[in-house]
Amino acid sequence: MSILDRLRTRSAELLVPFQATIELTYRCNERCGHCYLATYDDHADGRVPLSREEWKRVLDQLAEAGTLVLIFIGGEAMLHPDFWELAEYGASRGFALSLITNGLLIDDRAADRLAAMRFYQVSISLYSLDPAIHDRMTRRKGSHARTLGAVERLRARGLEVIVNCLLTSANIDSCFELEDWAKARGVRVQFDPMVTPKSDSSLDPTLLRASREQLYRYYRELKRRGRPAGPAVAEPGPGFADEPVCNAGRGKCAVTAHGDLLTCLEVREVLGNFREAGFAELWGSPTAERIRGLRNRDLAFDSACGDGAFCDHCPGMAASETGDSRSEVPFLMELARIKRAVFSADGFEERLHPEERPVESSL
Repeated sequence: MSILDRLRTRSAELLVPFQATIELTYRCNERCGHCYLATYDDHADGRVPLSREEWKRVLDQLAEAGTLVLIFIGGEAMLHPDFWELAEYGASRGFALSLITNGLLIDDRAADRLAAMRFYQVSISLYSLDPAIHDRMTRRKGSHARTLGAVERLRARGLEVIVNCLLTSANIDSCFELEDWAKARGVRVQFDPMVTPKSDSSLDPTLLRASREQLYRYYRELKRRGRPAGPAVAEPGPGFADEPVCNAGRGKCAVTAHGDLLTCLEVREVLGNFREAGFAELWGSPTAERIRGLRNRDLAFDSACGDGAFCDHCPGMAASETGDSRSEVPFLMELARIKRAVFSADGFEERLHPEERPVESSL
C-alpha cells in the first residue's frame, strides 16, 4: 500500500475528509447528455451562489478539519469568475490542488498558470480519439480538437494529466484506441462505465449506458490487457458485513456552489449549509452519521450486489434509481455478474442464466 493509500485509509478511519470536491459553478461550455448536473444555471433554484469570501471561509474550515486535497469541478470550474483567486487561496492554505475540466479554456496562458500554481493533477474529460464521437457526446462542435490541445499544453509543462473517459453506448467500443494514444504520450486513462442519474435524480443519463454485450467485450479486452476489473480485488472476508458500504462521509466530502455540504457528489442528501453552520457541526450531524453508518449488513439484498469483490454498490445511485440507498441497483448487479464472468475461474460463464450470457467478444 502506498503512502497516499495509507493516508486515505487512515483519514476514513478518523472520519477526516482526505479530499473535498468543490462544485464551484454549474455553468458549462459543453452540454453532455451523460452529465450528472440537473442544471447549468447557478441561480436555477433561486439561491445565490457562494461569494468569493464565503468560499474562502469554507476552505478555511476544510483546512482546519484536516482536508489535504481540493478537487475543483463544475460544470466547468474555470468558468467561475474567481477560479484563479480561489485556487491561489487554496494553495496558500496548503491544499494539494486538483482540477477536473473539459479543457476548453486551457490555452497557453491558462496552462502556464496551472503549472505555476503547481496543480498536482489535472483530469480532462476526453471521450474518444474519434472527433465525431467526442463532439457528439459533448454537443459542441470542435470540442475534441480543443481538448486534445489542452492535453498537449499541460503535458508540455510537466503537469500530471489524467484522461477521464466515461463509457457510454456511444464510445465504449472505441475506448481502447484512446488508451493506446494516451499511453504513447505517458498519459493515464481512467475508464468508468457507471453513468449516474442526474443530481435531481432524473434517470435520463442512464439511458446512455453501454449494453450488456458492449460491457462484456470491454471487460474481456481489459482482462486481455492485464488490467483488473476494478478497485476491489479480494473476496469479502469474515468482517465484510460490518464494513462501511462506501467512503461517503468518511474520507471525502463535497461542497455545492450554494454552500451545501455533501458526503460525496453521488450522495446528494444535504447535511446542511455553510451559511447556517460550521463544518464541524454539519460533519457531525445526525444525517452525516446515518449516511456514514451504512454497513454491508444493512443492504436490502445479498451483500455487495451478491458478487462480493466484483461489486461497487453506490448508495447515491441506489437512492436515485430505487428510492432507497440500501436497495440493489440493477445496473450494478449486471456489472458485477459480467465482471465475475470474465475475471473469475473458468467455467463461470456457463453458470449464467441464458438471458444473462453476453455475446462472445470479437476483440
